[in-house]
Amino acid sequence: MSRVIALRPYRSARIRIRRAILALLRIAITAIFVANAIFRLPITLNPSDWYIGRSVTVRFGLSAVAMYGFRASLGGRQLFGRGMLDG
Repeated sequence: MSRVIALRPYRSARIRIRRAILALLRIAITAIFVANAIFRLPITLNPSDWYIGRSVTVRFGLSAVAMYGFRASLGGRQLFGRGMLDG
């Protein structure tokens, strides 16, 4: 019985390490996607360029990723707290 109790801290540490690695991989994949979109895809502010459609699509996509990240970081909380809305 004491042997099982002695192994539990190691098991929980391994689980925490695995979760940390998965979280870092998730962040790294998102960072690679955004860096690839910024540096490799054509982005212009000049509306007379022939690739303005692609540029607008890239900007909307990056904005969507940023908005999703912000919404996920709130963790279900409201954007503005009740104190801010009540005045």
